[in-house]
Amino acid sequence: MRAIRVSHVCRHWRQLALRNPIFWTVQLPIRSKEGKPLSPDYIAMTKLCQERSAPRSIFLRLRNGYHEPPISDALADVLASAAPRWYELETFCPSLPRFFVPPSFAKSLELGDAIPMFPMPWEQLTKLSLGECAFKLWLKILTHCNSLVDLKIETMDPDEDDSSQNLPEGLVIVPQLRTFRLDLCGNQIESCFARLSFPQLETLEVGHTLGVIDRREWDNTASTVFSQFLLRSPLLEDLHLAVFDLLPHHLEEALSSTPSLIKLRLECCMYCVDNDFLHFLEYCPNHPPHIAPRLRTLQFGSVRSDFTQKRLEAMIRSRWWSAQALQALPTPPLVAAWESIHIWRGDDPEWNLSRPFENKMEAWRSEGLDIQVT
Repeated sequence: MRAIRVSHVCRHWRQLALRNPIFWTVQLPIRSKEGKPLSPDYIAMTKLCQERSAPRSIFLRLRNGYHEPPISDALADVLASAAPRWYELETFCPSLPRFFVPPSFAKSLELGDAIPMFPMPWEQLTKLSLGECAFKLWLKILTHCNSLVDLKIETMDPDEDDSSQNLPEGLVIVPQLRTFRLDLCGNQIESCFARLSFPQLETLEVGHTLGVIDRREWDNTASTVFSQFLLRSPLLEDLHLAVFDLLPHHLEEALSSTPSLIKLRLECCMYCVDNDFLHFLEYCPNHPPHIAPRLRTLQFGSVRSDFTQKRLEAMIRSRWWSAQALQALPTPPLVAAWESIHIWRGDDPEWNLSRPFENKMEAWRSEGLDIQVT
């Protein structure tokens, strides 16, 4: 800990460390080790850090799992005493009922039935990370989190998630959220995004932790729900989808709902890029609407080679102008020029870049485009 290191330099530095709260503002990783309860010394040090860090804000990491001993009442009292200064909370959700309520309430709280009973400063948190969290639980938590700016959620296995009853009514709106990272466990696209509204959202990352969702699971209904969510996030600039087998027309529907999108990242989305999708992205000045008019960056990792180099070149060429070429245009284009295009097709021995296409990439690079197709 930097406060202790500084205090051992000399008497003057010790006084400086004791009087300056910034030296005592540390992340508090509250987690038992090897199944053993936290020691009294650890609790005392936690209390000391909280007292000497006042009035600065506190980042709390609470990571007790299902098979670890519950946090003691003494430690709970210490942490709760500084709750008004919490601004970031990272927690593994089984910790919540053990930490904040008697064991008799654990089951109902884990399902989200007693969220209002949590003595938690939900309203003041700006950053929140929830691990292995049931849908109903995190949805109810979000109804209290009006100040969140950064949110990460890892959902639990849908076979263990009894979330069909007693959900909050209507949309759950988090008015200031800018970044949302969602790791799904199973097919939960429709149920998750149908209930959410993040009007200030700028970055959305959605991944899947149990392998690729079958294309049949991301059906037209799920695609429509996801696109409607995107329409409720008109400021979205960065969209990252990982490990989804959505089809090209599903991706087209999503991009039609993102007027502010600047960066599109696809990782292990094997089947969503084909000739039709690349044609969909082409800019035709006389044929509106112009899809994703602010789009500047494409990053495709591990996509199948269901498209031709000719179609890829046409798509890139339609939205690329060097700085000199832009100045020479009689009227500015209605879409942004590409800045970066990175496409990795994975191990596909049947798709080799032609010499003309490689030469074209070299020419684009010389004009200022960051492009790599491998």
